[in-house]
Amino acid sequence: MSVFADVTLSFGGTDYVIPAKKVMGAIHRIEDVITISELYAASAKQNLKFSVIARAYGEALRYAGAVIEDEEVYAGMFAGEASAQNITSAVHGLLAMMIPPTAREESANAKPGNGAKPKAAAPSSRKRSR
Repeated sequence: MSVFADVTLSFGGTDYVIPAKKVMGAIHRIEDVITISELYAASAKQNLKFSVIARAYGEALRYAGAVIEDEEVYAGMFAGEASAQNITSAVHGLLAMMIPPTAREESANAKPGNGAKPKAAAPSSRKRSR
C-alpha cells in the first residue's frame, strides 16, 4: 500500500500517469529543481519563476513517460488565452503531488472552528538579549 495515490499529469492534450508506488521518485526529481518549501514561499510572495515551474513540471512529465523538453513546457504555459490558468494549474499540480493525501486531509480538518487546536511552537534555542 502506498501513502500516495496515482497522479495524472496533463500536457498538450495527453494525460500521463505516475503510479502511486512511484510518486516518491517523482517528488525527488521535482525537489532537485524546487523544494516544496520554496514553492510555497514563492507562491505566497507571488514571486514564482516560471522557468523553474516549467523545469519542475517537465521533470514530473518525463518521470511519467513524456518525451518533452523544458522549453516546450515553458512555451505551453503561455499557450492560448488561459496562460494564467496554465501556470496556476502547474503550480497546484506540483503541490498536490508532493503533499501526501493524508496530510492534505489533516490540514483540511484542522481549520479554525472545528475543535482542532494548533500545535504549540517549539521553544527557541537562541539566547535572549537584555
